[in-house]
Amino acid sequence: MSTVELTGGCLCGAVRYRARTGSAHASVCHCRMCQRWNGAPFFTAFSVSADEIEWQGTPPVEWRSSDIAVRSHCGTCGTPLYWKGDRQPTCFDISLMTLDDPSVLTPVDQIWSTVAAHWPGVLPDLPAWPGDDREGEPFARGSD
Repeated sequence: MSTVELTGGCLCGAVRYRARTGSAHASVCHCRMCQRWNGAPFFTAFSVSADEIEWQGTPPVEWRSSDIAVRSHCGTCGTPLYWKGDRQPTCFDISLMTLDDPSVLTPVDQIWSTVAAHWPGVLPDLPAWPGDDREGEPFARGSD
């Protein structure tokens, strides 16, 4: 089995990571805690073990979000970074969108689908623009 190297970090760059793994299982979680924590209809993560990941820069801030897990974020910009369950304390479920190239992984399953937001399925039917050019003007803040 070949090893793949995945790199990523938070929005401000204070927290960086490098994961070397033989397999990075990616999943989508629709639970209400992930929705609130991530501020999105679902949380997409890939799993790696503690011995496969190296944290660089400022250490992530952990907080106990429930009686079964901790979550982490960047202490500077607040980017959600990982979820770590008590049943597998050496496994990190890292936010897939924090990867430098999130296109390298595709989710293979989803959990808590019974509480999934109802509207993401309509996205293919909505008008789409390549940037924020609905008025023909570039987005005022740049590339956000």
